[in-house]
Amino acid sequence: TEGNKPQDGGGLIVEAEDRADVAADPFAAKYLRRLITAHGMLQGEDRWCLWLHNADPSDLRSSRVLQDRLRIVSNTRLASPTPAAREKAKTPGLFLAIRQPTSRWIGVPAHSSELRRIIPMAFFEPEDISHNSLMQIDNADEYLFGVLQSAMFTAWVKTVAGRLKSDIRISADIAYNAFPFPDVNAVGHARVAAAAVEVLEARKLYPAATLADLYDPFATPVELVKAHDALDQAVDALYGNKKFAGEADRLEFLLD
Repeated sequence: TEGNKPQDGGGLIVEAEDRADVAADPFAAKYLRRLITAHGMLQGEDRWCLWLHNADPSDLRSSRVLQDRLRIVSNTRLASPTPAAREKAKTPGLFLAIRQPTSRWIGVPAHSSELRRIIPMAFFEPEDISHNSLMQIDNADEYLFGVLQSAMFTAWVKTVAGRLKSDIRISADIAYNAFPFPDVNAVGHARVAAAAVEVLEARKLYPAATLADLYDPFATPVELVKAHDALDQAVDALYGNKKFAGEADRLEFLLD
């Protein structure tokens, strides 16, 4: 599903230059959360927001910072030509659309360069607030992560998904829901999950590198290349013993 949609006029999003002021307010600081955007996930950019779901009304009234920001949200929504947005001016402390995961989740960028080997994804915790610039998969495990980071899934998405200029547009219906997931037994499930963990461990070897760095076709470290090669073999095996020659071969098999 799509992440949470703020439509806040900047009232709920806390920019880097404002974070110190918000954090200094004892009431507002309690509701400061990391915001995961597609750009931030890929480029390693820290974003923050105020997550006021179930916030104590006394905190909202006691904080000048929160009062000023909620006024911005309310005025922004009241000025919207959309009746649904104007209605949400009654609850300025809440994102316009809330779809926050309740367990560990996978972040999927809504757009990704076609030059990358895979569409880079990452795990996040329920305390990390998702933004509607990305897609999210709630209650995700290493097996699912492994399938989605494989050559098999990438071949599918590159063909069936839409485009924004040359970038791939990832949607829930065509890219994910329509993907021919394999039937899997316990052995295959464990093998893919273990290979996915190796991919995650290979990423950790370069803590200063962003996902955009790691998956630049001219910059991917050898350890990560090898981990993805092993992951591809594990996922390919779920579809039988066929040896796939490349992307076109995988796509032909999936479409069949």
